[in-house]
Order: sequence, then structure tokens, then C-alpha cells
Amino acid sequence: MDSFWKKWKCKFGAKTVFPVCVDGVSDCPSIAQIFASNFADACKPNSVSRFDCLKHEFETVYENYDPNVGDVGMSVISAELVETCLSRLKNGKAAGIDGIEAEHLKLAHPKLIVLLCILFNKMLSCGKVPELFCSGVIIPVPKDKSGDLTNSRNYRGITLSPVISNVIKMCLLELYSEFLYSNDMQFGFKKQLSCSHSIYIMRKVVDYFVANGSTVNLCSLDITKAFDKVNHSALFLN
Repeated sequence: MDSFWKKWKCKFGAKTVFPVCVDGVSDCPSIAQIFASNFADACKPNSVSRFDCLKHEFETVYENYDPNVGDVGMSVISAELVETCLSRLKNGKAAGIDGIEAEHLKLAHPKLIVLLCILFNKMLSCGKVPELFCSGVIIPVPKDKSGDLTNSRNYRGITLSPVISNVIKMCLLELYSEFLYSNDMQFGFKKQLSCSHSIYIMRKVVDYFVANGSTVNLCSLDITKAFDKVNHSALFLN
């Protein structure tokens, strides 16, 4: 019963009430266009020429890439792995552009696990994914719920990806997580780490120098839209 009502509240519980007017506009199509323009501007590169140069460099490297060279071989995604990843999907999440939700997969016939297993392994062997995996639904989420909800700049865009693409992503992370590493000083977007850890380290460093008679000067840099502006070609090249 607890599980049933938990799912019920996820689907039909109270939702955040958004204002009927944004940037002085009240009709839904115009509001959607405002958000679309804001999110599109956030993802435009600062330098188009540099963007094209890095994209060409990445495509050149990718054309010469041979997945069979090196110590990292292609692992086979098993049905057990697919089942495990499906069980980890969170309930109550909105559907992507395909209209499929996590509950559709988790409560489907067990044969679906086998079919997904076959599909995922075909993707790995062919090096291709469905075109729909590259599409998503962007929804606006308030940055500051206590701030001005009628200001479009107080919203950030969250992309809802097809749930099946999330499943294969989870499978790949299970298989190749040991090869995906980053600097120890990065705390964001990493499992079991958060901003509180970076704040703790900063506080301990400050306390150390203050205790030893030094003056500590801090500089905080807020890079607006840094996550949206990052060049993926440069990211993959590194």
C-alpha cells in the first residue's frame, strides 16, 4: 500500500503553480516562444569560428577512431544488467518526447527486458543510436522559487530525454565507469559528491591560514550559462 500511494502522489500530487503572465505576456504560445528564445541564446557559442574549428578537429579524430584498438573491448550488455538499471529508474518523472515513462518499462512484460538487451547490443555493434535519442523536451524550472516568477530570466531549461536512452546510459556507466574519471577537485555532477564538499574544503583551507596568522582573500566567480555554453567537441577531445 505504501508503494501504491507513493506512486499515486508522484503522478497526481500537488504541483507548483506557475504565473499566468511571463515578461508581460499571458498567452501560452507567446510564453513558450520567449522561453525557446532564451534557451536557444544560452546554447549559442561565444565564437562561431572557434566552435566550427573544434567540431572539425573532433570529427577528424572520430573518423580515425577504431573501437577494437586498445585494452578496452566492447562489453556485452546482459539482460540482468538491463533489469538492474530498470529497477533504478525513479518513479513519477515526466515523459520525454516519445511519451514513455519509467513506469511503462518497469511494469511491462519481462520480455521487454530481453528486447531492450538485444536493441542495446545492436547499438553498440553498429555504433548508432535511434534519431529520437537526440531529441528532448525542454521545460522551464524556476531558479529561485521565492523570486520573481514572472521574469523569464528566473528560469533554467531542463531537458527530458527519452527514458530508454537513460536506460542504456545507465548500462554503459555500469560497464565503463572505471574509465570515466575527472579531477579530484571537481565536485559537481559526480556521485556521492556535492557543493557541500567543496565548501568544506574551502572552509578548512581558510581556517588553516587564518590560524597561522595569514590574511585570506576570496574571489567568487559566477560564470553565467557555463554549463550550456561548454563546447562538447572540446570536452570530448580532452
